[in-house]
Amino acid sequence: DLLLTNERYEDTARFIATIPDQHINNELRILYIRAINNLNLPDSQEMIATLTSEITSDFQEALQRQERLPYKEMALFYYCIESVPTNAVTHAYNNWQAQKEISDTLLLYRSALAANDQEVINEVESWINRVGVEDARLQALTPSMAEDSR
Repeated sequence: DLLLTNERYEDTARFIATIPDQHINNELRILYIRAINNLNLPDSQEMIATLTSEITSDFQEALQRQERLPYKEMALFYYCIESVPTNAVTHAYNNWQAQKEISDTLLLYRSALAANDQEVINEVESWINRVGVEDARLQALTPSMAEDSR
């Protein structure tokens, strides 16, 4: 994600392409889609369609097996790939209930902002202030949090 944040799309795609297939998971597929989508390669839409199909198939299999759903990956998929922020919020929130790492909080907060879900936005901001989380990426997302940190 650091490479993508710094707009190093080619490096991201090249790095992921070196990983053996048996070690590729949905989070890496999503990162790869984001990278190649920004590179505008001639066959990128075909690759994106194939990867998207693999991801949705994995999600469907998890649902059918009634196992713990990969909420974070589902949220990433709906936020970054499908651009359906309301679905992203639902899955990011479920993930956030189990783990509140900075990356989980960022995903939920960004999804909530994109979906204009004020209830979730308020809950995340309240949690951040209550716990005392200090992260420049979170603080940069909202002026009120940036002001509170001064």
